[in-house]
Amino acid sequence: MEQHLPLYRHLFELNDKNITRRSIIHRKATASTANVINIAVHIRRGDIFQYISKWGNLATNRLVPVSAYTSLLKQLLTKLFVSGDDVNRKIRVTVHCEGMIGNATVSDVDGTMIDLQQEMIGLLDNYSNHTKVMIHNNVTFLAGDEDPFQAFDDICYSSNIFIAGPSSFSHLMGVLCPKLIILAMQDLLDNTVKHSYGYIPNAIMLDVTRGNCSLPHLGLDGGDVELIKGATVNETQFELHWNKMSPKS
Repeated sequence: MEQHLPLYRHLFELNDKNITRRSIIHRKATASTANVINIAVHIRRGDIFQYISKWGNLATNRLVPVSAYTSLLKQLLTKLFVSGDDVNRKIRVTVHCEGMIGNATVSDVDGTMIDLQQEMIGLLDNYSNHTKVMIHNNVTFLAGDEDPFQAFDDICYSSNIFIAGPSSFSHLMGVLCPKLIILAMQDLLDNTVKHSYGYIPNAIMLDVTRGNCSLPHLGLDGGDVELIKGATVNETQFELHWNKMSPKS
């Protein structure tokens, strides 16, 4: 991976179709997203339940509860607003998740539908009024495009930060898209093994906490499985990447 990554990215960037698409998307983004930070989030649902039905507990490391995403978004939004020197900064959170309702409601691992925007409001109770007002007024949630090719283009060419789900779709983004800050969930149960994201220079492996979840509706052996329940990013690493790659006004 480490040796071949520059070649993969170079070939991808030189592809004629990608050059044309990238040019069109860049013009649209420049015209409509001045002073906007774009965060893309991939929450894997849909086909993951088919894999679990086939492979059982072996596939559950790809299933991440909503709590992991909300804990990370809370940290990111607070960091971006508190450290930002522009009071007019706006953040657009585009959620890519199969089976979404509206712009922000996604399915949790137990089938419960959760509104991410409302979850974020609930997590801000202990924050200063200034931070809460900034986040309430300046953060917009949107549903990502259902077409996977368009979703790929939107994430790769129009986003500044990508919260990657444990899937091949997210991983392809990491391999081919050098201008994103990629925040990757650790889906390896053996933490002594170096994850392939560790070879991608614009990716940061998240610190995760795990806990047991009861998922009887999936018919798993024993009922309870250990899943990622929370995720945070090392803020020193994030600042280094952000200062290098963030949009300049």
